[in-house]
Amino acid sequence: MEGEKKRFDMMGVTFNGDVTFNGPMFDIHDNEHVHIYGSATPSPARKGKTQTTFAQFIIDTPTRDATLARLHELIDGKTPKLCALTILAACQNGILTQPSYQALASEFPEIGDRKNWSYYLSRTDNYTADIKSIATGL
Repeated sequence: MEGEKKRFDMMGVTFNGDVTFNGPMFDIHDNEHVHIYGSATPSPARKGKTQTTFAQFIIDTPTRDATLARLHELIDGKTPKLCALTILAACQNGILTQPSYQALASEFPEIGDRKNWSYYLSRTDNYTADIKSIATGL
């Protein structure tokens, strides 16, 4: 037995040798193939690349905490549309530079997925009146 390769049978697929799966695995079956995907946990940030926080996009550094608190008052619990329009109004008022989606989503999960953000970003002309009314309340 010693020195022999181990044999594993998994869902009709035979593996010879040691098989190690790190993290949860997902499989999708059709009658001919088994498709196995990697871990469901997000991969860590690449070395050498720093994560940008949302607060770094606020222009006026001394009032950064107060500005962030005010944005949370306006956005928390609201719809993705209102979240996006509020961020766009803050950008037009000179409060923020346009944040990256990753920084925005980590601070305000209300924004939803990247498609929501891209949709409102590309259609600012359709929401000019809404953005102006939000901007007056900032």
